[in-house]
Amino acid sequence: DKIDIDETPNIDFGKLYEELKASEQYLIEVFFKQHPVMDTLSDKSVNTLRIITFLADDNIPRVLVSVFKSGLGKHLDNIGQGGMYTLLNEEGVVEYPFIDKYGNQHTTNPVNGRELIGFTVPDYKKVEAQVKEACLKVPQVRYIGWDVAVSPEGNAELIEGNTSTGP
Repeated sequence: DKIDIDETPNIDFGKLYEELKASEQYLIEVFFKQHPVMDTLSDKSVNTLRIITFLADDNIPRVLVSVFKSGLGKHLDNIGQGGMYTLLNEEGVVEYPFIDKYGNQHTTNPVNGRELIGFTVPDYKKVEAQVKEACLKVPQVRYIGWDVAVSPEGNAELIEGNTSTGP
């Protein structure tokens, strides 16, 4: 669950701390602000990219596939937890319907009615270039599925790297 302290101005932090400890909920973090264009798909979740890269013997990072994940009215964009995803083309444009965990195909967002086909990830080429740079930081790990958010300034915000990538 997400507790937004801005929406609860009279929150008792001592009580909240004790409740979190009692329920073994220890993660407290600032909610990431994404690019406003990304907010138009789902403003409740950070809508992320899974950019899968491979670093070949020539030491040139290559993008194998880019997946775009979006929430469906919940705080998570993960398909297993109520989100949906699709493939992006090389320019960061949605060409195919999103699918959810039930296999339903969505050409419009069922939560807000926004058209999905043709959606363009802002600053995609810049984000892709930044992810390729990250590949070179640990060249021993040659295959990585990067979870990436797009900042309001159009930069890649690396969330994590995965060796088991899903798509």
